[in-house]
Amino acid sequence: MNLESVLRFTEFLLILSLLQKSIEFIWLETSRRRERAMPHFYDCFHIDNENEVHNLALWKRLIQKNYLSLLWVFVFLCILQIFVPSFILSFSLLIAYFLILQRWQGLFNGGSDYMTVVALVGVMIARWPSDDVIYEKVGLVYIAIQAVLSYFIAGWVKIRRKEWIDGKALRHFVSDSPFSVPKRLRDFVRHRPISLLLGWAVLFFELTFPLALISEPTLIGYVFFAIIFHLVIWWMFGLNRFVFSWMVTYPSLFYLSFLVRQV
Repeated sequence: MNLESVLRFTEFLLILSLLQKSIEFIWLETSRRRERAMPHFYDCFHIDNENEVHNLALWKRLIQKNYLSLLWVFVFLCILQIFVPSFILSFSLLIAYFLILQRWQGLFNGGSDYMTVVALVGVMIARWPSDDVIYEKVGLVYIAIQAVLSYFIAGWVKIRRKEWIDGKALRHFVSDSPFSVPKRLRDFVRHRPISLLLGWAVLFFELTFPLALISEPTLIGYVFFAIIFHLVIWWMFGLNRFVFSWMVTYPSLFYLSFLVRQV
């Protein structure tokens, strides 16, 4: 397996994910400035309250005032990373993304932000200025292990909760969701046998995800199911960032699977 090709593909998917996030952030900020965005959305983050802003540290207040400029700088860094990938650019992207998240008091969309930071750190390690390929290997393996753990830990947390065991969790998600879940889907999932089957399918997928590494066909199947899973979440709840953030990790999963099979 060509290590550099895997790394370049990972970087390409990462940049696409970062640009997607940047476009959303730019749209939100320009809409807010034109008084088109919902004020209640910003109230959730306590970032437009004068007292809250006044109490922020100086560097955070500077981010608030220059947020849109920071976003355009971030977009420029993303484009540069596509054509001239380097450790300095990767490190700059990581710092810039951290600063961007301070606009939202640390997190905008928890899980996807976490995985984006993981991918940025992994690429930064892989681009360490050295001719030794060990850094590329460590960076990709780090991303892959974090991806495997993200699925497994999610399943472990779920299976310890009674509502996932008896199928109530999915029914509650679609019934009480603040998002516009399609009525046909709500009616479909409300049937106990359906919610039980779907719930256990998710549990099985997440808890057995580490086994996906044993062979390439197995991993292809798991990745295919993962993509469908994240697309369904996007359709149901509008959480589109999870699709892009986790897709960045899939090339590294194939590399880790390749290493596992060599043992």
